[in-house]
Amino acid sequence: MLYTIMPIEDVLGEPPWKRRPYTAWRGPAEPAMGPAGTGEPAMPVACNVDGVPVMVWPMPDGKGQVERVMSTNPAHYLNPAIAPGSIVDVKAHL
Repeated sequence: MLYTIMPIEDVLGEPPWKRRPYTAWRGPAEPAMGPAGTGEPAMPVACNVDGVPVMVWPMPDGKGQVERVMSTNPAHYLNPAIAPGSIVDVKAHL
């Protein structure tokens, strides 16, 4: 038995890797960035932004949206430039 206030479609919906995490900035006609012909979104990429390890969803323009900060330093989580959801230049940090 599962007790939740969320709709059951949200709880038992698609797994995270099948969702489109960057639909806010991607237009409806823009192709997916995954492997050619699959139509799947690209997977998050690990990179260092200013010495801080983060997971980033790549974008077509060479930038990326930060998904997760993977640091053990609490001060890194207070940096708004690498906060989850912020846009960073992936090409400069790979």
